[in-house]
Amino acid sequence: MIVAIEGIDGSGKSSVCDELFQMIQFNSEYIRTPGGGIKEIRDIVLNPDNKIHNLSKLLMFLSEMIQISKKNH
Repeated sequence: MIVAIEGIDGSGKSSVCDELFQMIQFNSEYIRTPGGGIKEIRDIVLNPDNKIHNLSKLLMFLSEMIQISKKNH
């Protein structure tokens, strides 16, 4: 399961993540992606001129999470 928490600065994302992380603690990993992760993937997915299927977008973001988690370990 992947849970994404998003919001503007100061909205309490970190507090929610900390509490949720303590609650679920089963084989879980807390990954923080300041700035939206890998800019190239974000730019491709968010460009309205690119007609990308939603499943493809999901797979791109999942690959981004894998890259980020590998950098953090």
